[in-house]
Amino acid sequence: MTSLSCHMRGQRRLMLIAVSVSTALALTACAGSDDSAEAGRADQPSASPSQTPKGAVTRQEAAAIVDKYEAVNSQANAKQDEKLLGTVEGGQLLEQNTADYEQWETRTAKDQKRYASPFRYISRDYYIPAGQTWFAVKATVDDTKAVGLLIFDQLEGLGWRNVAALFPGDGKKHTPLPAIDTSNHGLATAVNRTTRTGTMTPNQISAAYEDLYATGGQGGGRGLAPTWITREATKNYKERNSGKEANFTETSFEAVDPAHQAIYALKLRDGGTLAMIPTAHTRRYELKAEFITNYTITPTKVEAIYNPAKRVSVVNEFQGMALAQLPTNGKPSLIGREYRMVDSQ
Repeated sequence: MTSLSCHMRGQRRLMLIAVSVSTALALTACAGSDDSAEAGRADQPSASPSQTPKGAVTRQEAAAIVDKYEAVNSQANAKQDEKLLGTVEGGQLLEQNTADYEQWETRTAKDQKRYASPFRYISRDYYIPAGQTWFAVKATVDDTKAVGLLIFDQLEGLGWRNVAALFPGDGKKHTPLPAIDTSNHGLATAVNRTTRTGTMTPNQISAAYEDLYATGGQGGGRGLAPTWITREATKNYKERNSGKEANFTETSFEAVDPAHQAIYALKLRDGGTLAMIPTAHTRRYELKAEFITNYTITPTKVEAIYNPAKRVSVVNEFQGMALAQLPTNGKPSLIGREYRMVDSQ
């Protein structure tokens, strides 16, 4: 409960996978006084019709890559070994999981135990696009019913890395993945990031999505079909200045460049497109002008990992990814999203 005195505090709950990670706000009176190289991995041309199409791997080779990832990732999670994790992960996924390691001490014992427990991907289906350097895997984590999509790519000079993973759903209800087209001799078909399906191209999705946070959908966000994800983002915008902290602070969101720019898109059986999109934004909350002279903001435990200093503004950076379904007609729908706070200044 926030009260105005020499020490004033207002608490909000941290949600690690929510887009707007809330922050604990302490307003303290100052005694005595009156802040591409990854243009898209699906851009390579596919094999010509006269050639037998080939993907980057066979299904057996893909299975071995995923098996290795399971084993190494479980070892890295058990020790929060960022260097070891980096031997099997890359892209936005590595950005997020590195942040998890950095924020380890702020997790509950229950969350730490669950995170560090070994896991397996079961009921796998492999989608290997012709003429590309990457492949996708549809799989279920062994102790859940959630079905997700993982992307493995041959990053230049590094070899195979898991670069993206999303399990569609809102945490209460799982969203099934749409059927991916494999009519090309059993192979999948990659879709270029600039190829329009319905009303948008894959590389337009992130800006439209982030517009929901920045303006409530007054710009490009209007081009997205309504889902729980768009409603969540719009709610964050509408409620950005609600609560008792709003008496002292103002909050805003701003789209920023994702740490990694690659977009991975596949043709669906119905002619649509399924695209894994990188996305990112900052959330700034700062003291109103009339309070800057006498008060400062005390960062939360998570924010203090990156910057423990009391300050007049806090800017939190979130790196994320989203899974979009682009129909042949109409607006694209976001069916999955995940963010991590990766910095706070």
